[in-house]
Amino acid sequence: GATGSIGNTGPTGSVGATGSIGNTGPTGNTGSTGATGVGATGPTGSIGNTGPTGAAGATGSIGNTGPTGSVGATGSIGNTGPTGNTGATGATGVGVTGPTGSIGNTGPTGAAGATGSIGNTGPTGSVGATGSIGNTGPTGNTGSTGATGVGATGPTGSIGNTGPTGAAGATGSIGNTGPTGSAGATGSVGNTGPTGPTGSAGATGVGTTGPTGPTGTGATGPTGVGSTGPTGSAGATGPTGPAGGGTSWELTGNASTTPGTNFIGTTDNQEFVVKSNALERMRFYNNTAGTVYVGTLAVPQSASDILEAVATSSSQRGVAGYANGVANGSGVYGSATNNNYAAQFIHPSASGAGVSIPVVRMINSATSTSTSPILKVEPLAPSSRGVFVSSTTTTNTAAAVDIWKLGTSGSGIDLLMDNTVVTAGTGINLTHRGSGIGQTIALTSGTSTANALAITHAGNAVVLDARNSLTTATGAIAQFVQLSNQSNTAAAAVIGTSSSIRGATFSAGLANGGTVGVYSEYTGGGSNDGTGVYGKASPTSGFGYGVVGEGLRYGLYSFGNTGASGTKAFVIDHPLDPENKILKHYSMESPEVLNVYRGNVVLDANGQATVQLPDYFHAINKEFSYVLTPIGAQASLYVKAEIGADGKFTIAGGTSGLKVSWYVYADRNDKHIQQDPLSNAVEVQKRPYEVGKYINPSLYGQPKEKGIFYHGEVEIKEPTPKPEMKRDSKDYEPSVIDGADEKK
Repeated sequence: GATGSIGNTGPTGSVGATGSIGNTGPTGNTGSTGATGVGATGPTGSIGNTGPTGAAGATGSIGNTGPTGSVGATGSIGNTGPTGNTGATGATGVGVTGPTGSIGNTGPTGAAGATGSIGNTGPTGSVGATGSIGNTGPTGNTGSTGATGVGATGPTGSIGNTGPTGAAGATGSIGNTGPTGSAGATGSVGNTGPTGPTGSAGATGVGTTGPTGPTGTGATGPTGVGSTGPTGSAGATGPTGPAGGGTSWELTGNASTTPGTNFIGTTDNQEFVVKSNALERMRFYNNTAGTVYVGTLAVPQSASDILEAVATSSSQRGVAGYANGVANGSGVYGSATNNNYAAQFIHPSASGAGVSIPVVRMINSATSTSTSPILKVEPLAPSSRGVFVSSTTTTNTAAAVDIWKLGTSGSGIDLLMDNTVVTAGTGINLTHRGSGIGQTIALTSGTSTANALAITHAGNAVVLDARNSLTTATGAIAQFVQLSNQSNTAAAAVIGTSSSIRGATFSAGLANGGTVGVYSEYTGGGSNDGTGVYGKASPTSGFGYGVVGEGLRYGLYSFGNTGASGTKAFVIDHPLDPENKILKHYSMESPEVLNVYRGNVVLDANGQATVQLPDYFHAINKEFSYVLTPIGAQASLYVKAEIGADGKFTIAGGTSGLKVSWYVYADRNDKHIQQDPLSNAVEVQKRPYEVGKYINPSLYGQPKEKGIFYHGEVEIKEPTPKPEMKRDSKDYEPSVIDGADEKK
C-alpha cells in the first residue's frame, strides 16, 4: 500500500539492546514504489552489545511496507562500556522466494509531488503488527523511477566526555593565629644547689714598677747680700778737656738743627760705621754710588748699588717688607721711569748648588681659607705687558717659565679674559720663531683618567683652529698617535661626537689625482681582519645610512671584492611620482660570477645570423652558454657555430627575416678573479677568530657582541667640568695707588 506520511520525529530514546529477529512473514504483493521517506539521521547512539543472531526463518511473502516512523533524535552517547566478546555470526536467514505474479499493465505515473520539508522528527511509534499479505495485483507498466528522497544525514553526536574529575577545592586560608595565652605564673624558686668545691688559688699578681716620681726641689733661698763697704777716697781730678763748639748730638735728641749743616757722619774720606753690641750693622761707603750697606759682611756686592742688604745665613732675609695696616698698603714698593726697572732680581750662581734655588720666591702663608694671590701684576699703561719673561742666553736650555703645583686639585694656570672689560684679544698667544715644538702637554701618571687637553667654547665659533701657513709644507696639521695595544674600543686615536648634523667634516681642495678628502688605513697584522673605515648608523628610532658616497664618477668604489648581507639595489626617485615614491630594482644573485651579453638580430635569407661580441671578450671570460628566443614566429633555433677566437658565433634554424633575441652567459675570468681565490668562492669556512660569531647575529637571536663586524660602542670621555673663574673684588679690581708715590 502507499507509504504513509512521515510524522514528526520525536526525540530518539536511548537505544536498547537489539532484540532477536522475528520470523519473516510471507511476501505480499509488491505495491507501487512510493518515494522513500527518509528522515534526517540523528546522531548515532552508543552501540549496545550485539546479541546472538537468531536462526533465519523461512522467507514469507513480503507484506505491505508500513509507514516508517520518523527517526527520533539520537540521545546523548553514554560512556562507552567495555566491548563484549563478539558472538558467533548466525546463518543468514533467506526466505524462499515466492512465485512472481504476472506483471500487470503499468499505470500512468502520476506527477511527482514536491518533496515536503522534513518536519521535526516525531517520537518513534511502536511497530504495528505486520498485516497479512494481499494477493499480488497485476504488475503495471514500470513508471519512471522517482528521485529517491534522502534526508540529510544528521551530525553524529559527540561522544560524551568522561566526566571530569572535580577540581580539587582550594585550600582554605589559614585561620588567624589565636591569641597568645596569658603567661603562666612564675614557678617557685628551686632550692639552692650544694656549693661546689673551692677552686685552686690563682697565681699571685705582680705589677710592674711605676715610674720614678719627680725629684723634689725646694725653693731657692734668697741671695745673701753683704753690707756695703766704705766709700773709697776720691781720685785726683783729670785734665780739663777742650772747649766745646756747641755741635754735639745728644743722646736724648736734638733741636734747631739745619739739614746739610748738622749731620751724623764723617767730613773726611773715611767710611761711616754703625755698630751694636760692638758688631758692625751698617756702613756708608765713599764709592761712586755712596753705597749704604746693611749686614755683617761689610763687602759691597756692586759699586753701583745705592743700598745693599745682604743675608749671610739661611735664617736671615736681606730685605723684609710688611704691610700690616689698612688695605692697599705695600710691604715693598718700587717705581721707575724712562725705561728703568722698578725692581731687578739677579741670581749670580752659574753652577753648583745655587742652580736649583729660584731668584725670587713668593709665599702665601695665610690660612687655608685665603684666596689672595701670591703675585698680582697690573699693567696700567694702555700697551704695557702684564708679565714679560725673557731668556736671552742662547746656551740656556731650561724653560723660561716653570710652574710647579703640588696640590691635590686645582689648576696649574688660570687665565681669565673678563668679557665685562675685554671684548677682544687672545687668551694665550704663543709664537715660536725657531724650529722646536710650539706647545707640549704631557700627563705622566699611568693611573690618570683625565683628559690631557680639554677645550670648551660657549660662543658661535670654531673651538680649535689649527693651520699651517707654509704653502710648501708636506707634514700634517694634526697628528694623533695611540700607543695602546689593548682591545678597547675607547682606545682610539681620535673620537669625535656632535649633537648637530655633522660629526666630522674634512675637505681637500688641491686639484691632484692623489687628493683624498678622508684617508683611513688599517695597518695591523696577525690572523684577524681589521677595518679601514667602519660606518654605522644606529638611531634610537627610524633608520639610517652607515656610509653614503657621492661622486660625479663613482659615488662608491670598491678596490677589491664587494660584499653585502642584504639585497643590492639601485634606488631612484620614482619616474611617475618622484615627490612621493622611490623606485628600487634589485641585482640578481647567483653562486657563479657571471658576465652577461645580450642583443637582437635578424636572420638572413638562409635563416642564419652572425653575432660579433666585444674584442675584449676572451680576455675576461670563459665557459660560455647561450639562450636563443625567436620573436614573432616559432623556429627551431640553434647555435650553428660557437664563439670563436674572433669573438663571433652563428645562429641558425630560422626563416629569413625572423628576429631573434640572444643571450650569452660567461664565467668572469679577468686577472682579479684569477689571482684572488676568494673572489668566486661560494661556501667558505669561517676563520678561527670568526668561529662562533655571526655576520648578522640578530637574525639568529644572538647579541650584537657576537657579530664578526662588532666594533664596540663609541665611548666619549667627557672633560671634568671646570668651575668658571669668577671676578673677585680683592684679586681683580685695580689697586689704589698713592698719588704722592706716583709723582716720585
